[in-house]
Amino acid sequence: MSDAQDDFSFNDDDDNDSGDQSPDNSNSSAGGNAENDKRVTQALHRAEKQLKALEAKNLELETFRKGVEEEKRNNEVTQTFKTLGLNDKAAKLYTGDPAEDAIKQWAVDYGLANIDDVVPTEEQKAEGFRPGAPGGSDTVKTMFTHEEIMEIVKTDPQRADILLSQGKVALNKQE
Repeated sequence: MSDAQDDFSFNDDDDNDSGDQSPDNSNSSAGGNAENDKRVTQALHRAEKQLKALEAKNLELETFRKGVEEEKRNNEVTQTFKTLGLNDKAAKLYTGDPAEDAIKQWAVDYGLANIDDVVPTEEQKAEGFRPGAPGGSDTVKTMFTHEEIMEIVKTDPQRADILLSQGKVALNKQE
């Protein structure tokens, strides 16, 4: 085997590598071993340089992958909000599980919807949502009467405040 075949090559340009593969012309008896040590050291430096480049590339790809996964999750959450009839702008505030049931519970917990409003009956599921059509109903209650808000105040004053601040309460008392 020749000296050129014994050399480690990683196809990397290295400023410290002169490309000269000729042995050292020193008179020491360990000259051959020193030259091999030098080549191994140079190969090690090239490998370390490649490792750093690959680690940087891996970090870049991992960052890209996380961004794609986050975008996919955000799209899924936004679509679920739309499906449930919730304002899709509120999807940006939601950080939980993207499952429909978890989003329903979150909407109820934060007063964005009543449990009855976001859980369609079997009849509603079969009929589907038809906005503006006779008998079609919105899946989220948009306005509460004075009597309804008074009942909510008794059981959940915080939710009543949220509904009031969102303008979902008819302030005039209907008799």
